[in-house]
Amino acid sequence: MTPRPLRVLHVVHDYFPAIGGSELLFQHVGEGLAARGMHVSVFTSTAKRTSDFVGGDNDRFAAGQEEINGVYVRRFDYRRFSATTRLILTTASSAWTRRRWRGYGWLKAVWVGPHLPGLVREAVRLKPDLIAATAAPFMPIYRALEAGRRLGVPVAIMPCLHPGDEWLLDSPSLFTLLRRADAVLTLTPYENQLLQAIGLDPRRLHLLGGGVSPASPAAAEKGLRERFGIPLDAPLVLFCGRMEEGKGVLTVVEAMARLWQVGHSAGLVLAGAATQFSNASLARALAHLPGEWRRHIIVRNDITEGEKWGWYGECDVLAHPSRIESFGLVYLEAWVCGKPVIGGRTGPQASLITHGRDGLLVRPGDVEELVDALRLILSDRARAAAFGAEGRAKVMQHHTWDCVVDRAAAIYSALARARAGAATPSWSSEAIDPRSHAGL
Repeated sequence: MTPRPLRVLHVVHDYFPAIGGSELLFQHVGEGLAARGMHVSVFTSTAKRTSDFVGGDNDRFAAGQEEINGVYVRRFDYRRFSATTRLILTTASSAWTRRRWRGYGWLKAVWVGPHLPGLVREAVRLKPDLIAATAAPFMPIYRALEAGRRLGVPVAIMPCLHPGDEWLLDSPSLFTLLRRADAVLTLTPYENQLLQAIGLDPRRLHLLGGGVSPASPAAAEKGLRERFGIPLDAPLVLFCGRMEEGKGVLTVVEAMARLWQVGHSAGLVLAGAATQFSNASLARALAHLPGEWRRHIIVRNDITEGEKWGWYGECDVLAHPSRIESFGLVYLEAWVCGKPVIGGRTGPQASLITHGRDGLLVRPGDVEELVDALRLILSDRARAAAFGAEGRAKVMQHHTWDCVVDRAAAIYSALARARAGAATPSWSSEAIDPRSHAGL
């Protein structure tokens, strides 16, 4: 009998073209594995952003199936609670959590969702050889384990733990889930150490990490400085990423205000996915700045890939002093463009950024420390260039998407073989005809 390709099912709360770090990682891993001959499917929601699960915009992608770069994507329409049910659930979740009653972690997952009717049933019908799912705190990682247990196939969970997110980490149900999974995919050595400290078997922890394509900067949109009236010789600071409070976007604005107060001419670009925080709190903070300072700021919500890479090319430094980063793909993106970075001094970011060699680390929320870091990089172009060069070398050695896909392929194949036992696997990594995909 001719061996068939390994069938992999990825379960993700939302997926390309939705924006997010775990979404981007699973997209590139899935497409890379498909290019190597594995049969990769994705089950996901119709959401365009994670905030839509609990409120906000009800604009959605269409439910159904499509092929994206060799990966078979099925979007399930997510169920959103009514305002009354949401209020009851919020009150109950808060009370359960406050009193540490049994099941409060599970209630958190129910609160955040997304609820995707039919996902487990369709996963069982698909009959994958392996299921991998991301990310916490979202409900699909729990459903992925349920489907895997029904099928008797290995399940790998990538939680993407944010050490600064106390609400996320305070969940016994999450860590019970991770202990039950066949493998846990981690992003940094810090996350490995954290999970070992709470009792997970180190043999089931697999460091995957994040990646970037060295070819991506070639897609950069040209002429952004001219388009937005930024002088060619003006220093430019970039914040890029989801504009949430925990990512440090407001800290960057406050630090830049200190520089403008003493006459610094640097511009600031805030680029990335809009959030409820950016539409409300951040917008109010920007509106209260003096007009001459606001003229230094460019806000670009939900930008294209070309514009994103264009800003990386134009900036002098990426400032992203996050307290809730699980990895930090934005640092890799800046490095591959040869740019220095400033990150938050947390476990995951300190696992990635070598302070004083390829970037600087500051305490999240510490405006004065960020001001000092910005002054240092903006005033010392030789040091800034050296940081950027060191970062690019690190990316090329450890963090290209090819490196990440290599690691994922090895992990998935080992898990499938271990479940198969001593028997010869019935699958191979040979190329397949896409039309052979069941259910499409």
